[in-house]
Amino acid sequence: MIMTEEIIGRLKEIYAEHGATPPSEPIVSLMNEVGKDNLLLALLEFPSETEEERMFVTRVKDIIKGALVTKEEEKRVEKPPEKPPEAAGVIRLKIAASGRGAVFKLKRAFWAAVSKEKRDAERSGQYWKEFAGKIVQKLNEEGASDKPVRIVLHYNIVENAIRPVRADIEVYEKVKEFTVE
Repeated sequence: MIMTEEIIGRLKEIYAEHGATPPSEPIVSLMNEVGKDNLLLALLEFPSETEEERMFVTRVKDIIKGALVTKEEEKRVEKPPEKPPEAAGVIRLKIAASGRGAVFKLKRAFWAAVSKEKRDAERSGQYWKEFAGKIVQKLNEEGASDKPVRIVLHYNIVENAIRPVRADIEVYEKVKEFTVE
């Protein structure tokens, strides 16, 4: 364990090198090495006879407080979970009376998302036309165009445009459930 005299000696070295306003790096590294409490104890015994020495002690205390606040803030700040690329966004619809009605509602919701996220409308429109055709084709194949349907559309952001990647289609009267990719 480092003795208080050694810490005072190190503080005197920092004071001799930088004067009354030392940069925070040597103080923070000393605090990390010896501990906050040991450094504060050493500051109590640091000779502060002149105004410049008192300014040095005040500056060191401020640096210690700032370093502690920064560490506490880092602990408190939670990083939001990153969305996987496949789940950049989701559009969920309520149940529509028919598959055709669900596609119409989905189209309106898709364009609302393009507008809200301020994405490239032309490129997003190309992606929508291509994917909407797949949805209509699958609804017709499954005979679900006249049955109650809910569609959940998953999309990515590609080159500043919304690109649908998958649609989960639920056909009610619980006939069946399938996914379009």
